[in-house]
Amino acid sequence: IENTSQYFIDNDKISVNIDLIRKALEIDESLKAQGELEGEKYIISGETKLVKAKILDGAELYFDIEEEIESQLNKILTIKNELLKEDFFNKIYIDARIGDSVYYQ
Repeated sequence: IENTSQYFIDNDKISVNIDLIRKALEIDESLKAQGELEGEKYIISGETKLVKAKILDGAELYFDIEEEIESQLNKILTIKNELLKEDFFNKIYIDARIGDSVYYQ
């Protein structure tokens, strides 16, 4: 897990929202379970509800920790398999946080 937020080590303790760490681990477990994508690292940024999952040889996936992870991952996999196909791995990011929409660049 990579911490790019404003929270850093202070007196041998990391002051980070524990929910972000839990969700990063949940995302990792979900990616392993579905078997199509492999997580390289998980990024906790300054945004309080965002965890990014960097896919091995691919884009960063944006997840809202207040929404169901499986639902967001299913939207990403649908875009990968039905729309983007091999171009999926050429994208910079895939954002599944907003409703039924998926945004990518």
